[in-house]
Order: sequence, then structure tokens, then C-alpha cells
Amino acid sequence: MENLFDKWKTKIPKYSIEFKETLFKSLSEKFGAEGEKKISLGKHFSTNYELYTYAFFLGLYSDEYSPIPEGTKKVDFSHHIQYWGSKTTVSVRKDFTMLQEYMFAALISKKEIDLIALVKGELTEDAVVK
Repeated sequence: MENLFDKWKTKIPKYSIEFKETLFKSLSEKFGAEGEKKISLGKHFSTNYELYTYAFFLGLYSDEYSPIPEGTKKVDFSHHIQYWGSKTTVSVRKDFTMLQEYMFAALISKKEIDLIALVKGELTEDAVVK
């Protein structure tokens, strides 16, 4: 069995296309914006995945989960979770590695996952990660 965290962080989350204009375009910058650029654009989040992370914790701790309905067109970040906030250039942004670990730990602690069933093979890793 693969490490669940390692498997989870290779995922590329998706969201409904209906939120592309109404939320993501109005609140975050697709390719990142920091400092003055972010302020001049009127953005609250430097990247789309920062907004997604914020929404993740809001939903998780208020016990709100809204699956994307079948047949809905989805948009992804084209960016695996493991690369969110990675430091590839010199910037004021901090590395998000610990945040990724906190997200995963929060998921495991908040959601009812039968880890015994996973070990027995009654539940697949993909089902748990999803």
C-alpha cells in the first residue's frame, strides 16, 4: 500500500466551471500575483489554489461538502497539490509544504475513513484519497 499522503498530494483538484468567472477570476490571479500587483488587480488571493485552500478549510470545518454534479464541466488547476506554493523562484511567498500536510491531516481527522477496511483491501486507496 502506498502512503496515502503521497498519493493524495499527486491529485489535481477540479472545480465546476461555473465558479471560474464568479469566484476565481474575481478573487485570485491565475498565474500568481504578489504585493503591489495583487493589490492593483484588486485580488485577495495570489493564486487560484490559495482560494481553493481557503474554501477547503471553510467547508471542512463547517461540515459542508458539495460534490460537483455528474455531467458538469470541470476546470482543474493543472497543478498537483504537491506543487502548490513550491518555491521555484525568489519571492516573498512562503513554501506551502506544511499547509499541504495540515490539509491532509485535517481531512483524515474530520472524515470517517475506515482504515482497517483499507488495510484489509475492502476499500481502495483511490476511494480513500477521493
